[in-house]
Order: sequence, then C-alpha cells, then structure tokens
Amino acid sequence: MALYRVETIEKWQGEKSFEGLEIGWVRGYDYDKYLSVNVKKQEMNSRENGLKLLRTERIAAFLDDKQDLADTLKDNKSFLGSEYVQKIVMQLKLYPAFSDTKRGRELMKIWDTQMKKLIKTKEFKQLYFKSEYTLFPY
Repeated sequence: MALYRVETIEKWQGEKSFEGLEIGWVRGYDYDKYLSVNVKKQEMNSRENGLKLLRTERIAAFLDDKQDLADTLKDNKSFLGSEYVQKIVMQLKLYPAFSDTKRGRELMKIWDTQMKKLIKTKEFKQLYFKSEYTLFPY
C-alpha cells in the first residue's frame, strides 16, 4: 500500500506515479527491488518515523504492507482524513520459509499438499477476495 498526500499525485497511475519521487518504507522491506520505476528511496526504522517524514513532506509517499499500515493508522488518525490517499501499489507473492532440516522439509511437504487442496475450496476463495486481493490464486 502507498500512503501519500492528495496533492502529491494528481492522477494515480500505479507505481508509475512514483517515478523520480522520494519514497519511504521501513528498513529491510526493500520495495525498490519490486518497483519498475526509479525512485529516491528513504528507509526508516519505524512506521511512525515514516509517517512523520510524510507529514513534514520529506517523502512523497510511504509504502507498507496493507495490514501493518492499517494498524499503524489506527493510532495516527490524522492520516485517515481527506488530505491523504491510500492506494494498492503491488501484490507480492510471499511464501512461508521452512528451515533446511528434516522437520522443516516435512512441514514444507504438508504445506504444499494442503495448500493445493485449500485453494480449490469455495471458502478459501471467498476469504481471499474478502481480503481485497485481486489475483487468484496469489
């Protein structure tokens, strides 16, 4: 998700809207690896610092995971007004990691087998789209 001031990006064009802008995110998320446009990245140690930089216009937008951003904004309600916009930028294909041990390999097999069954169920698909993901299956 991207959070930015309304006047920063007049016409949303997805990630193309960030071309050449100073964009921030929490250190370690490395969103620049997934963006197809050049941005001036600014990493910070916390979401709260990201919101401060956005508020003081030191970054044009703040990128974060959708749920993490929503949780942070619960405590920072000033960003929920008409002055700021939230847009989905990308959906990353993230997968759980398993340790390279006998037990880890066993768990990986269970995961792979059960996920193949799970994504075929009607209930999973309903939950998936309720979460506002647009590509199925991820």
